[in-house]
Amino acid sequence: MHYIGAMADAIPMPYHALSTPVSVVDADGRVVAANQAFARWLGVGGRRLVGLPLVSLEVEGDALARALAEAGDRDFLRLQRIALGFPGSGTARFADLLLGRDGGGWLLEAHPVPEFPGEDPARPCPARCRPRCAAWPTNCAIPWPGSRARRSCWRGARPTPRRANSPA
Repeated sequence: MHYIGAMADAIPMPYHALSTPVSVVDADGRVVAANQAFARWLGVGGRRLVGLPLVSLEVEGDALARALAEAGDRDFLRLQRIALGFPGSGTARFADLLLGRDGGGWLLEAHPVPEFPGEDPARPCPARCRPRCAAWPTNCAIPWPGSRARRSCWRGARPTPRRANSPA
């Protein structure tokens, strides 16, 4: 089969207009076509993806290969935080993958996610509370139970002074 000529016919026209990365995989597990968003997301041209085994795009681990092997008769698969990248590029892009049966193959939809969910734990104390945290170790995230200054620093507010009639 001549994959480059088949690429235009493999993905219906509405998929090319999507900003969501979408790819069509045949029964043998090879990429038949990918929309422009999928190719752009991986940082390669769409024609370079055609004919590659889908599992070769997984950078870390073999969760995708195992899921496809164990799919059985299921029509839908969902994989979370899978690292994908073009073989040899050395870069990884993370995504939640949705795979749905499409004839004998699969239709893959990738929803990009950040590499580290939530805030980066290595991030230093925010600049707005650094003057108040100057005596503390390098990070505000160190839990000091009961510390009013710590709680107010984390919220970004100034500590409220205690009232004379409030209990200590």
